[in-house]
Amino acid sequence: METEMIRAAGAQPGGEWRFSVLDRACLNMVIKGMWLFHGRLDAAAMKESFARLLGYYPHLCGRVMRGEAVACDNSGVPFAVDEAPRCRLEQAVLMPDAPKRFGAHFDLSGFKRGRQAPLSVRLTRLADGTVLSLHGAHGCMDGDAFYTLVENWGRLHRGEPVVQPVADQSLLPQPATLSAEELLRSVKAAGWYPVGWRQLFQTVWAAATGIGRRRSLPLHIGAGDLEQLRQAFNDRHGVRYGIHVILSALVAKMCIRLEGLAPETACSHITVTDLRGRIPGLPAGFAGNAVCNLTAGPFPAGSTLFEVAASVDAMLRKMFGDDGAGLGEFTALYFAAIAGRVPYLPINLSGRSSGRGLRMPSCRMTFPTR
Repeated sequence: METEMIRAAGAQPGGEWRFSVLDRACLNMVIKGMWLFHGRLDAAAMKESFARLLGYYPHLCGRVMRGEAVACDNSGVPFAVDEAPRCRLEQAVLMPDAPKRFGAHFDLSGFKRGRQAPLSVRLTRLADGTVLSLHGAHGCMDGDAFYTLVENWGRLHRGEPVVQPVADQSLLPQPATLSAEELLRSVKAAGWYPVGWRQLFQTVWAAATGIGRRRSLPLHIGAGDLEQLRQAFNDRHGVRYGIHVILSALVAKMCIRLEGLAPETACSHITVTDLRGRIPGLPAGFAGNAVCNLTAGPFPAGSTLFEVAASVDAMLRKMFGDDGAGLGEFTALYFAAIAGRVPYLPINLSGRSSGRGLRMPSCRMTFPTR
């Protein structure tokens, strides 16, 4: 395996990316993505387009300084190229350890100490295909930013215009200015749940023994299936829910069934909400972390699919109504609670939760192969 440090083409080093409240909360997490292609990608051409891509993301080819920010010094991103000539694409698809075998190397500890770039790339050329893996520091980007970056790489490689990234942390909403006492009163008044050792133990135990430990097979739900379900909801209940609401209800009910929960068990559904375009001044191309967790429920595990969907829909209408005033107030309190390390969450850890991203982009990443 050969590794080369790729630097942003034409970029002038300078400036810094200061960690926001959300960034700091995500510093111990890594976002991972892997794509499989028919045909062998041209490594040299991929590196060239990747260097141009980094010109739009100066904070991803810098290094952490003093644990407070990324110095945009264009130190570069490691790009590894490997060969697996005895492995065919159809074999790689079926490998249970494919993410580990073909995944990019990312040293999280090294990243936080300023020795590792916030992003790492690995390209593995198979006998008849290619595996491309990217690992990125969650402290510098969320899922939307990560997949938009990947889509932009494909666009640049094909000579198409990109979704213009915006690397300006000042555009993020600011935490509410509250004293410690005011903050505590506010989260209690909002109905948030206390987090103690009992709740933490229950969460750790559920993670260690529940369905999260088992690798699941992919579930494909076609557009036609979703439309039929939406029509059934409309015919039976006189409502027409959006795709997110219906998928959220399906995910929640599947998790309840897989866990074998008793009908009276309290459950919640968490929507990881993209704030881009929903908070004034925060553009669609924002390149960092811009999400919050919105909770629907609690509802009993024995709730029908429609009842769960109604709970999710009611929460979203409350947050997004009045031009997003509810979302703005919640976000300010949410950020303040993270910054103040208040032992309260809008999620009931004593119950069971399922989650889904709202408006997670599909990744259209295509490159010429040979």
